[in-house]
Amino acid sequence: MRIETIEYKIYEFDELNEASKERVLSNLWDINVEYGWWEHLKEEAEEWGATRFDFNLYIHGHIFLDVLEPVKFAENIVASVGDQSRLYKPAKEFLDALDAGELEEVIGPEYMDTIELEFFELLQDEYDYLTSDEAIIETIKANGYEFLENGKIY
Repeated sequence: MRIETIEYKIYEFDELNEASKERVLSNLWDINVEYGWWEHLKEEAEEWGATRFDFNLYIHGHIFLDVLEPVKFAENIVASVGDQSRLYKPAKEFLDALDAGELEEVIGPEYMDTIELEFFELLQDEYDYLTSDEAIIETIKANGYEFLENGKIY
């Protein structure tokens, strides 16, 4: 029988050399998007009145957003988000057009196409941020991950 003791030098992310940092970032590129990162947007859409929310980021603009009452959906968006949200402007314009006498049957489909695209862009922006070096490093630090010199998680 033999007993061996192995010692490792353990590093925080900032203590690693540049090559090891790059290895860590490459290995953990999906740490923030492994599961459910979109759930908050889906839940908001459902709270506003969506009955279906499915998407595929790998096919640009591929999103399914079913809404039974587009007017109520737009009203809920305007009431819930600030005017800096990319969802606010199309919802507000849709409601303003209705107030000006436009028919929902005429402008509703265009509004829904626009709002689907805006939801897709929100998802894409969120995904891009969550897979950015900045977000990955924030997650590493927030969770206190430590590494071996070669960049592998300890």
